[in-house]
Amino acid sequence: SGGFEPTALGDVTAILKDHTDLANITEFALRRLCFDARRSLASHYAALYLVDLVHHALSPRDPHPGVFDALDDALSALDRPHRAIARFAWRLLDESGFRPEIDRDVNADGPLADEGPLGFDPERAGFTADPGPAAARPEGLWRVARATVDAVRDLAAGRDIGADAATRAARLLTAHWDFVLARHLPTRDPALEGPASSAPRVDRQRPASDDPHIHAGAPPCPS
Repeated sequence: SGGFEPTALGDVTAILKDHTDLANITEFALRRLCFDARRSLASHYAALYLVDLVHHALSPRDPHPGVFDALDDALSALDRPHRAIARFAWRLLDESGFRPEIDRDVNADGPLADEGPLGFDPERAGFTADPGPAAARPEGLWRVARATVDAVRDLAAGRDIGADAATRAARLLTAHWDFVLARHLPTRDPALEGPASSAPRVDRQRPASDDPHIHAGAPPCPS
């Protein structure tokens, strides 16, 4: 049947080979096309990022039914692209064992402040005390606005989030995925900022504060 494309849902029959990633596909039965990815450029870019993220986050032939279901859900909710990205980025972190600590200080092993900005330590994967302005901030820590902290916590609790919260959560969680993967996915910037985006990379070799959304005096998303 037709419809063999990255975001299509279908059943594949293939002959796998032990020493190569190539496989002989003998049959493909289409179940559903992802029409939402064609309704707007923003939805299209979001879909490409979601598929790209799965490809780089998981090992070949390593089944994760929860990730499959989460990706299917995200591709069915592209009418709100940033919310779809934020939800899926969180689910993928959780399913793959990289879920950040959001309720306790990962550096002090104690409670977090109830007000004001916090820090995010990508190396230890979680929130920590406010690292302060850029000039005095320890290397590697990101300063995160309180609204972003609340957005991620709402996401983790399964609560619905609005457009601004979704954008905040998506920017922080996808930046963390860049760190986890130790590479910048080129599909991230268009998915978050649009086709004209030229946001700098966030990876282990470059301080995260170089990203305009992960503090250089600004939170991971607009205040």
